[in-house]
Amino acid sequence: MSGELPVIAKLYEVVLWTLPRLAKLPRTHRFLAGDRVATGLYRLLESLVRAQSGSRRRDRLAEASASPDLLRLEVRLLGGRLLSASSRQETPARNRSPGSP
Repeated sequence: MSGELPVIAKLYEVVLWTLPRLAKLPRTHRFLAGDRVATGLYRLLESLVRAQSGSRRRDRLAEASASPDLLRLEVRLLGGRLLSASSRQETPARNRSPGSP
């Protein structure tokens, strides 16, 4: 889409990269911390989609600005478990197919 915020496409890639890794976490982490991270990613994506359309774009983006900090903290609380759930070499940018944004 021509009017789509670039951050939406990037966050979409992060969601696609993160969800399979959350599913591989140990049960004790998957159902609490993993669910919080997944829910946070979906809420952030939703708030950005809502912000791109509408008259209060600046206000909605400001409301969404705290979400990345909270997500970062939750991922840090998981320690290295999220990355160790699969290969550390695999990142969202490396999973991108040629020619995709």
